[in-house]
Amino acid sequence: MRTEGAERHVTVVEELELARRAYEGQAWTETSARLAALDQQAPLAVDDLIRWGTACHLRGDREQSRRLLQRGHDQAAGEQDPCAAARCAFWLGMSHVETGQHAVAAGWFSRAGEHLERGPEDCPERGYLLLPQALMRLEGGDLAGAQEAVEQVRAVGERHQVPDLQVVGTHVLGRLRLYRDDIAGGLTLLDHAMTGLLSSRLTPILAGQVYCSTVEACQELGDLDRVRQWTAALVQWCQEQPDLVPYTGQCAVHRGQLMALDGALDDACQEFRLACERYQQIGAPFAAGLARYEEGEVHRLRGEYDAARGCYDEAAEHGHDGHPGRALLALATGDEDAALPGLERALAESTGPVRRLRVLPAVARVATETGELDHVLDYAEPLPGPGYVFMDSPG
Repeated sequence: MRTEGAERHVTVVEELELARRAYEGQAWTETSARLAALDQQAPLAVDDLIRWGTACHLRGDREQSRRLLQRGHDQAAGEQDPCAAARCAFWLGMSHVETGQHAVAAGWFSRAGEHLERGPEDCPERGYLLLPQALMRLEGGDLAGAQEAVEQVRAVGERHQVPDLQVVGTHVLGRLRLYRDDIAGGLTLLDHAMTGLLSSRLTPILAGQVYCSTVEACQELGDLDRVRQWTAALVQWCQEQPDLVPYTGQCAVHRGQLMALDGALDDACQEFRLACERYQQIGAPFAAGLARYEEGEVHRLRGEYDAARGCYDEAAEHGHDGHPGRALLALATGDEDAALPGLERALAESTGPVRRLRVLPAVARVATETGELDHVLDYAEPLPGPGYVFMDSPG
């Protein structure tokens, strides 16, 4: 005969299993509600705090997510579990990278490394922590160092059979090859990573970043066929998670860009407005500025100059400089003196060739029409560094 305490214990175990099933089923609101209720009865284990924090992040409550991850970090450290503490610190670092708080992110990554100094020599957490190292080297133009680090990520993933590390490592290596002018090899790896993503269950935060980064890479190459295919896959992934907030903004931007290319300009504007709302909801102001800028581009191309100017102004309020569209608007409205200086500033502030390639065609057009071509030829020289954007991809 079971006692009342035994019956309660069985109920808690069953409820915890339901919460974990909700997590695996990508039901983020249900996951949060179930784990919150269980936490009222007894403090959750670290892995369940990570699940709860992830669910909060994916339903748009970034601050609650960070509180839960920090609680998990402190709990793991108190339990002298260096691997679990490093996991929490890594995800806290990733959360701050996504909002552009790179100093805070670096602090959490450093803390993760300190925990692993007391951990096993070979564990999956070491592979996760190599990811920001690889990307920092890539952004700094150290392509050889980046490749060495990302190969280690993949090796750790293979040894421990961790899909996160296998897929993300393959993806980053693909983008690295693109920046080394191995277009065919890079695209092969990107496609390979995407098929791995579709056939494996990645941590949702990394899955969303790989989806968005793949679409961006194909846009950089002008490979519209791949852009359409992987945007469709991203749309389906988002639709499978009704509670999802991050990545839906970027999904809307990509949909809007394709609609604009197909001439569905009203629909494109609606998508850009949706993207802006989602970005503001998760506290990603620069990404919201990008969405407003894209809407401004549609208005400019339609000759709706006042509406375009309004969008560019709002984009500037969110930290986006509005170029090259603002300069092309100035040219179209007869304000030639204002066109070139803004583009020159945008080029001077560019951090890599990807950004430059978005601006240089406008520079050539404005300089040709204003007779200033000789003055801007120096800007055709490439900058060092790839301008890689994987972990800065806005949610």
